[in-house]
Amino acid sequence: TALAPGDPAAWFDLPTPEGVRFRLDVLGGRHLILCFFTSTTEGPATSVLNRVGQEPLFDGSRACCIGICSGNPAPVRD
Repeated sequence: TALAPGDPAAWFDLPTPEGVRFRLDVLGGRHLILCFFTSTTEGPATSVLNRVGQEPLFDGSRACCIGICSGNPAPVRD
């Protein structure tokens, strides 16, 4: 199901490169941009991440940009 700007997203959790699980619900109350990439080091991902990194609004307390990559997942430590 596609989300439109402003639509609430379902809670989910994903493995991080460090092997721990990231839970979306820990960012509740912040504005979020969810980006889905095939690679975070090539193409549009680098320009999006660089641009967001320059915006003062994305300070982690008011707004966050979450990049989700479809690469090989790391083993998860529970």
